[in-house]
Amino acid sequence: MSLKTRILALLAALIVIAATASLLAYRELSASIIERWGKQVAEIQVRYDSARLLQSLEREIGLARQMAQSGTLLRWANNPETTTPTTSSATPSIRQNLTTPGFSSSSTRAATST
Repeated sequence: MSLKTRILALLAALIVIAATASLLAYRELSASIIERWGKQVAEIQVRYDSARLLQSLEREIGLARQMAQSGTLLRWANNPETTTPTTSSATPSIRQNLTTPGFSSSSTRAATST
């Protein structure tokens, strides 16, 4: 074998080794990047879903507190035999809260199914 052939064979072997090492490094690096991005996307989605759920819960709790402080409902709870509770100034605001999109039963079902 001539010296030129030996050098070319050595260079070809070095190129194959370098290409293999580069391919393995690329695979490892891209896998870790994909995993990290997936984790970040999942964390963002969890925070978004938690905030959306928390917002609905806060509205429900606010409405429950408002209803618990309603004199009309308290009087009716103390004497449920009355045919209809008398209205008070708090009742219209409770009705208004019940008609907001967050409190309708159809939007609640739609939000929980997605």
